[in-house]
This record gives sequence, C-alpha cells and structure tokens, in this order.
Amino acid sequence: MMNKLLIERLKKLGWHHTAHQLDSLLEDASRDNVSYSAFLNTIVLQEIEYQESQQLAKRMKRAKLPYIKTIHDFDFSF
Repeated sequence: MMNKLLIERLKKLGWHHTAHQLDSLLEDASRDNVSYSAFLNTIVLQEIEYQESQQLAKRMKRAKLPYIKTIHDFDFSF
C-alpha cells in the first residue's frame, strides 16, 4: 500500500523512471542493507541520468541530423 502511494508521488514529481523501478530498487537496498542516504543518492542519481539521456535523445531527434556519429566512430588514423 505504501509503495503504491510512493509510486504515485514519484510520478507526480515527474520521476516516472524511478517509479517504475521502485520495487526492484527497494528489494536491492533491503537485500544489501543499504543506508537511507545511500539509497536516496542512488535513486536521485539514476533519475538524473535517465532524464539527461532522454533530453539528449530529444535534442538529437529535433536536430534531424542525417546520421548519428560518436567520437568512437571517428577515424583517427589520418
């Protein structure tokens, strides 16, 4: 019951990724005996990383580049 309420509140904050992962995150934290501050740090960090990756994907899509090339694709042999 409490998890359902927490999931609803996370979604209201816009933390959909964390809301969907909450059960497994809680199980992992309980199994590994993680401190509250470490748990909070983990979920905040994961949400930030997820949101940043989503924002980057949106910007790349809006840029309408003909193809996507990363630094790993660059030929440094010249």
